[in-house]
Amino acid sequence: MFEGGPQSLHMSPGRFEATAITLRRLIAMAYDVKDSAVIGGGKWLETERFDVTAQSPPTASSAAVQPILRTMLAKTFNLAVHNEIRPVRVFALKLAKRNPKLTPAPRFAPSRCVPVESSRVGQNNAITVRNYTYTCHATTMAQLAERLPAAASEELHLPMVDLTGLTGAYDFVLSWSVPLDGEDVIDRQGPGGQAPWPHGLSVIDSLGDLGLKLAVQERSMPVLVVDHVNRPPAH
Repeated sequence: MFEGGPQSLHMSPGRFEATAITLRRLIAMAYDVKDSAVIGGGKWLETERFDVTAQSPPTASSAAVQPILRTMLAKTFNLAVHNEIRPVRVFALKLAKRNPKLTPAPRFAPSRCVPVESSRVGQNNAITVRNYTYTCHATTMAQLAERLPAAASEELHLPMVDLTGLTGAYDFVLSWSVPLDGEDVIDRQGPGGQAPWPHGLSVIDSLGDLGLKLAVQERSMPVLVVDHVNRPPAH
């Protein structure tokens, strides 16, 4: 287990492989919760990355890897967690306009959101901005609220709940940029008076173009609380 390069995930019967995965993401996968539902443990859970391989019998399902990951986390990081319900800050997805720019999807079309990533290169051929396009088909606002925080985790650091009142499925596209300048981008954006998102369009801007908005609220939600975790020594 060691720090790696670009993140990738591969799951197949009997085998789980992850490259450059954060520990918060790994804990979420091991306990079948959203990343944003993992509370505590320190900021390094989101910034330090690891390569992980776990194996189970070849006939086992993907879900069978979860208890193996839990055991690995307990042995390697001395991880201890518990479940509880507590008031947490969330992003409430709401309508900003009476008629949002959402195209109704054909009936019975499969729901999916496809991310596409590109990079902007600056001086000395260094990548300074990563651009994302998130194309959704036949997607409800409830599904968007569930999927988007994981797709835009650099900016959307809270769970999201759907309060739009929309029940249909829609086709739409979101686009945003993530600066790679080493700054703490999470603390530089968002509703509630924070500073504007640097280096181009944010997820919040892109939602606004569709006639949607985010508002920070407090709601009682199930969470997975990290009671104890050991940080590995620096390499």
